[in-house]
Amino acid sequence: MIDILWISVSLACALLAVAGRLPPMIGYLGAGFILHYFGVENFTGLKELSDLGISLLLFSIGLKLDLKSLGRSEVLGVAIGQGVISFIFLLMIKILILGPGEIISSSILAFGMTFSSTIFVVKVLEQRGDFATNYGRIAVGVLVIQDILAVLFMAFTAQKTPSAWLILLITGLWPIKLFLSYILTRLKQSEMIVLFGLTVSFGGAYLFDLVNVKGDLGALIIGILLSNHHRSAELNRWLISFKDFFLVGFFLSIGMIGFPTWSQVGVALGISLFLPMRLVIYFILFNRARLRNRSSLLSSAVLTNFSEFGLIVCSFAVGNGYLESSWLTTLAMVLTFSFILSAFLNTYSEELYIRYAKKLNKFEQVELHPLEKDIDIGEVDVLVIGMGRVGQGAYINLKENVDYDPLAVEVDTSVLEELEEMEIEAIYGNATSPDFWQKIKIKKSSVKLILLAMPLVRQNCIAAKLVRSHGFKGIISSIAKYPNDEEALFEAGIDKVFNLYAEAGTGFAKSSSST
Repeated sequence: MIDILWISVSLACALLAVAGRLPPMIGYLGAGFILHYFGVENFTGLKELSDLGISLLLFSIGLKLDLKSLGRSEVLGVAIGQGVISFIFLLMIKILILGPGEIISSSILAFGMTFSSTIFVVKVLEQRGDFATNYGRIAVGVLVIQDILAVLFMAFTAQKTPSAWLILLITGLWPIKLFLSYILTRLKQSEMIVLFGLTVSFGGAYLFDLVNVKGDLGALIIGILLSNHHRSAELNRWLISFKDFFLVGFFLSIGMIGFPTWSQVGVALGISLFLPMRLVIYFILFNRARLRNRSSLLSSAVLTNFSEFGLIVCSFAVGNGYLESSWLTTLAMVLTFSFILSAFLNTYSEELYIRYAKKLNKFEQVELHPLEKDIDIGEVDVLVIGMGRVGQGAYINLKENVDYDPLAVEVDTSVLEELEEMEIEAIYGNATSPDFWQKIKIKKSSVKLILLAMPLVRQNCIAAKLVRSHGFKGIISSIAKYPNDEEALFEAGIDKVFNLYAEAGTGFAKSSSST
């Protein structure tokens, strides 16, 4: 009975959250508060479900991670700079609201709240389809730096010394990578791919736990080991649903910590007043790292929230007598408020950028980051946006036709490297960004045809609206998977729609009947 209760309440609250244009995770937090209010105890396995969700999340981050990007100024510099500035401000806020108190407990709270939520940011980027964009990769890079600092903090404060076996584990990572890559290459059935992903992510966490190192770090490292494998993206796709389900347990467990009092709500609101300041801090730092204003704003908006790590730090402080246990509920409310604010902010971040673009221009650096500079596309007459299998096929077909001079546009830098090996002329670009169309000066270009082959209908609609708003008068064609997608695409200004499933079926029938 308890199982169906928490599942149904979670679903109902998630539906309400989505109806209010909030992420489902807000509903899961609310479900936890409601269940606790009515005296429903944590069901058996909730903590384990939460731990599995976090391990799978970090494993999926590792699969997509580009280690070379972590040392760049826009990642490492921003992560450290924001952490130091936020720590000082949060410490001052805590002292102003609650008095000086114990400096150790105040410092621990301030430190724990300098982090942004990995779970929230990754979910927002996945829902937008922006994980592989420049701003998305930068935001994830900042999160990874923060996660590393978090793991180091827990390692030093857990009062347990890493085992000597850790050295053996580290030296064995390369053979482990070769062995896992060998197996992944030879997996055929989908259920075996899923089992492989669950096994290696949970197994990595277990191995690191055995040597007294936080298991989540192990899941992240195993993901990084497989990040260069040609099937890493496929593996991640198969695990998405499992990860999302397990993470429901995490948000429920936060809400079920306790139902807040009015005084706790007041304190949580006071702490949440820092969030606009965090947005400003991130924006200035990203701007100084030579990102365009749009990239700076979107990266800042997605990172403007508090992290679930604050609860972990609070649990440590409570366990060691630095704080009262009531702080757990207070920080759960802080996390909830920050998610709600960040959800609204990220829903309207594009509109905010467009509205205030002219005012923000005075802050933009003269010398921009290499990935943010204007792009010379030459005399090409066709742009193929999105270089998955459909995009690659379209490009090759056009290239074979002497009447066309196509250029590929891809947002995933790892795919760009593959395209270079295939001798496909491609540039980095995010077609859902107004900056991209400005950078290539689409109105004055020789482009007459644009093929939109991005995987999400929403992405193709946004790109079409943007390119029309920048004065493009040529033909725009887009792919679609389902008949009900076509209406939205035509409304976005697209001239022709190619239904993948319908056209594939028609082509298959014609090919079969002609033999």
